[in-house]
Amino acid sequence: MGKLIWRVFGVLIVLVIIWLPVLFSGLSSGQDASTDPAVVTNYTAHFEVDDKGALNATETLLVNFPVPKHGIFRFFDRQDPSDPKARLNPQDFSVTVDGKPTEALEQKEGGGRYLNYRIGDPDVTLTGDHTYVLKYKIKGVLSKGTTGQPTQFFYNLIPGGWRMLIMSANLTATLPTKPEVSMCAVGAGEKAGCEATVQGNTLSVTTGQLQPNTPVTVKAGLDMPTPDRVSMPWPMAWERALGSSVFPSILAALLTIAAAWGGAKMARSVKEVDPAFPLTYQPPEGIGPAQGRYLLDEKADAKGFVAALLETGAAGATTLERTQDDGWTITSTGDQAAWQRLDTGSSAAAQLLAVQSRPFHTKKKDVATGQQLQSAVKSFSSKTSTWADENGLMTKAGLGWLNIVIFIAALGGGAWIILFSPKLPSVLALAPLVLAVFAIQVIMPGAATKRTEQGRRLWSELGGFHRVLSTPSSEARFDFSGKQELYTKYIPWAVAFDCAKEWEQKYRIEMQSEPPTPSYLHGSGFYSGAALGSMASTFTSDFESTVSSAISSYEATQSSSSSGGGGGGGGGGGGGGSW
Repeated sequence: MGKLIWRVFGVLIVLVIIWLPVLFSGLSSGQDASTDPAVVTNYTAHFEVDDKGALNATETLLVNFPVPKHGIFRFFDRQDPSDPKARLNPQDFSVTVDGKPTEALEQKEGGGRYLNYRIGDPDVTLTGDHTYVLKYKIKGVLSKGTTGQPTQFFYNLIPGGWRMLIMSANLTATLPTKPEVSMCAVGAGEKAGCEATVQGNTLSVTTGQLQPNTPVTVKAGLDMPTPDRVSMPWPMAWERALGSSVFPSILAALLTIAAAWGGAKMARSVKEVDPAFPLTYQPPEGIGPAQGRYLLDEKADAKGFVAALLETGAAGATTLERTQDDGWTITSTGDQAAWQRLDTGSSAAAQLLAVQSRPFHTKKKDVATGQQLQSAVKSFSSKTSTWADENGLMTKAGLGWLNIVIFIAALGGGAWIILFSPKLPSVLALAPLVLAVFAIQVIMPGAATKRTEQGRRLWSELGGFHRVLSTPSSEARFDFSGKQELYTKYIPWAVAFDCAKEWEQKYRIEMQSEPPTPSYLHGSGFYSGAALGSMASTFTSDFESTVSSAISSYEATQSSSSSGGGGGGGGGGGGGGSW
């Protein structure tokens, strides 16, 4: 039940994360007050709309560059303020400059709301007069009527995002039926300012000088059924999360179900059911404390290394002395029989420090011995896990280390989609992140391996011995009388099992006296269970070890048109400028 709760909590966090790009996808709201030096001396545009609502546009701009510029840019607002779910997507964009076809670099801005075309060569500058002819198509420009007619053409013939002064404009729109013009407005939020003439199915608007960021908007009723619009179930602001079509969301849902199943299967493949841990009053024969720690908790680390060194002392092979400089000196007793009695793990730990040949001394902030210890612990950890494999006690769990690779790839892939891939909707990160949530057990210590049948038997015995060392005496009495050496004998095991303090307290309760000082430990005032439990960190402490301004101005005009009833409030938003 607990695992289910954590998984649900994890999925909820992932759902929050995939919406973060929506919060940060907007552009700066501050308006850039700088003036575009280029001037549009004449802006001529013709729009032809068919009975299905598709618009074919031709815009001809005569632009004067008084100072060197590379060219112009033209951006489109895919959002229709009068219909938040509609999408006005420019298609088949092409451009000529002075009669010659020119490439336009397409870029998405504002989390995908704006489609921007950069026209010009960054290695070439222009001055004087140049003619730009822009052609494009937009589907779904006709909407449901609001002025008595079934359908309307509510559109910005000049969008409010043009940064340049426009000296004059000639605008025409040919519609499927004769239009009944109810509004011709100049300026954001305005209701008037121009006059549209109608001849047949064509309306025409001529203007004089237009200041930067001044839209020209018409609203014309049409006596015809309203054609279907390109629309989405969600508003434009959600596109960064859900995409500009329903396909990514459907794909994400299917992949997420598969990912949850796959992640749960990965987690099950590394899960080990705990065996029974009957009380056991001595460790298994032939196994040392470091090896026991690895079989019990699958930890091969500095604490196990220190426990192995303490075991050499408990076996009579070495003495360990706490020195005045807060260091340790380990010295061989020269008792070869004691060395031969050692388990392979404890013997290996001493050999890595060459204790049989000469005393080993370490002290705080001693770089040389710190590096030696660091290397020794790393080697010892590897030897311990290898020992378990070679003796048939551990085997690969599931896919082994490949589980961890898959987990990291899923986590990294989800983060990449959200943080570094604005062209992909963040909902596509749902599947890899959910896989990581369901498979998180694979990165837990020891998840790459599991115990064999023989290893599980030893695990059961070691767990029972751990219970005896760590539980209160009333639950697991240990007969110390006459055998006080048992307390000191099992100190290395208590250190390995992280219960040295409990082991000390157990002796104190049962014997009503302070625990004896181990004969293999020398020095003064250190040998409490708590101090021995922290010996690993003391012993090893010295080696334990990254266009926006144009759209902002346009958005300022949109705030003046937020009601959708005035100039600038229709479809066909966008603008441009020089660069």
